[in-house]
Formats: sequence, structure tokens, C-alpha cells
Amino acid sequence: PQAMAGGNSMMDAKVEGTPFSVLMQQAVKLKTHIHKVDRVTFDRWPKFYQNTAFIKDEQRAERELPYAARMEVARAYKAKGDELFRTDALQASLNYEWCAGLFKWATTLDANWRKKSLDDDDIEEEEFLGETADERKEISKLRVACYQNISRCYFKQKEYATARHACDWALAVDPTSDVALHRRPSGAPRASGGDAGGS
Repeated sequence: PQAMAGGNSMMDAKVEGTPFSVLMQQAVKLKTHIHKVDRVTFDRWPKFYQNTAFIKDEQRAERELPYAARMEVARAYKAKGDELFRTDALQASLNYEWCAGLFKWATTLDANWRKKSLDDDDIEEEEFLGETADERKEISKLRVACYQNISRCYFKQKEYATARHACDWALAVDPTSDVALHRRPSGAPRASGGDAGGS
């Protein structure tokens, strides 16, 4: 290829007649397309579940706690979300997400994903649904409450599709939840991926 020439900066220069800035835009679009192909599952998940993959180290440690200690932390997150809901729906939603994320979450497997983007092969789904019938019941109750409240938060922020997805996830855990059925925003698309209920 011929040498870059013309213009006063690299972005103004040309390579075989094509502006360097145009070549850069094309490269970014190609890279974005490639990662979209390799990240189909993750991109299909609702935002509140995607967020469970991006947490602090101390929150990762909380996912190793036994049932009683984990429930204590989870209820503290929910209480903080309840406290913030009226004044800061975004922060309230994050606390509800951290609470629900103690029981079903996504984990990034590649510590260097920020340098190369994130693909489906770099993500693993995990869950903690309890060992006894009583534990499973209490966990399900808390998860449903969190997904319902996540729906309220996103609805308040006018993110109606995500609000609808949160209701769908609540119903996947408890199909009899009248609250989730009532709060599901009309007109928003149903969730197309992810299983909130676990196994």
C-alpha cells in the first residue's frame, strides 16, 4: 500500500485513497459484528441479568456463603433497595439485582475480557437455589420479590422492555405470582432468552 499522505493528522491521512478515519470505522464495525456473532446468548439476556457478571470482588465472595449468611446479605441488599426506590430507582435496582444475583448469576471466566470484549464462551451461569424444601421456598420468595421490584425500577425509568422481562423472570420462579402478572407492562415484548427459574 502507498504511504499515508495529506491532511494534518493521522485521521486525515489516506491509505490507497481511502481516509484513515473511514478504515478505522470499518474495522470497529467488523469487530463489533464478530463479537455479536460470538455473544448471542449474553446479548439476549435482560440487562438486570447481564449485570450479575460485573461485580466487585467482595460480592463474588458473597456468592460463596452458606445459606444463612447468604440470606442475611441478600435481605440487606433488598432492604437498601426498598429504602432507595422512591429517590433513586437506578441504585435501588442495582441493590435488587445484587440480591437476586446471590441465587442465580453469570460469571466471567476470562479475567482479561475487557481487553478483547466478552463472548459467550467467556461466561458461565451459576445458581444457588437451596438444599432443603424450606430453603428453596425462602429463596424463591426473595427472588420473586426482587424481580418484581426490578420491574418497578425499570418501569419508573421508562425501560419498559426490561421491566417486562423482570416480570417474566418472577413468573418463571413462581407462575402464580399475581403481582408479577399485574405489573407486567403491556405492549412490551416478552423475554426472548434466559431462564430465570433455574433447575
